[in-house]
Amino acid sequence: MRIAFDLGGVIGPRYTERQLPDGTFGMLPGPNVGSIEVLRWCAQRFSPSNLFIISRVSRDNGQTKIDGNWAWLRHWGITDIIPEPNIVVFAGEKEDKKGYAEKLAIDVMVDDSYECLASMPNNVYLVAFLPQTKIPEVWALLKSRKGIIALDWGAIREIFRHSYIEG
Repeated sequence: MRIAFDLGGVIGPRYTERQLPDGTFGMLPGPNVGSIEVLRWCAQRFSPSNLFIISRVSRDNGQTKIDGNWAWLRHWGITDIIPEPNIVVFAGEKEDKKGYAEKLAIDVMVDDSYECLASMPNNVYLVAFLPQTKIPEVWALLKSRKGIIALDWGAIREIFRHSYIEG
C-alpha cells in the first residue's frame, strides 16, 4: 500500500502559521500531535519506501515557501521517516496533486483539503483529516467514493491497523 500525506494541516501546521514578518518561515509550531509517532508506525508497518508527502504551496513567493517547507521537514526529522525522494513540495493549485498521486501510484491520500481529495484519481482511497471547510461536500465525496474521516492521528493509526482501506 502506497500512502501519501499532506504536510500543512495534516503532518504539521500550514505554512501561513509559520510565516515570519520578513516573509521567511520558522520552525514553529512543530508537528501536529501524534503525527511523528504514527508516521514512524506506518514506516514500520508499510516500509518507508511506501510513504510519501505531496504538499502544495500557493504560487506567490512559491520557492520561499517550498524552501521553508523542506527546512521544516528536515528540522523535525520527518525526512528521517519518509525518504526525501518520496517527498514532493510544489507551487501550484490544489488539484495539481492528482498528477503527483498518479505518477507515484498512490493508493491512499490523507489530506485536509476537499479540493485535493476531490481531485484524486478514483482508485485512490481518501482519508479526510480533520477537514475544516466544505464539510457537506467532504461527506458527499466520501459517500460517493471509498473514504473515511480521521479526526486525529490516533484515528489514522486505527484506520491502517484495521485495514479499513483494503476492504
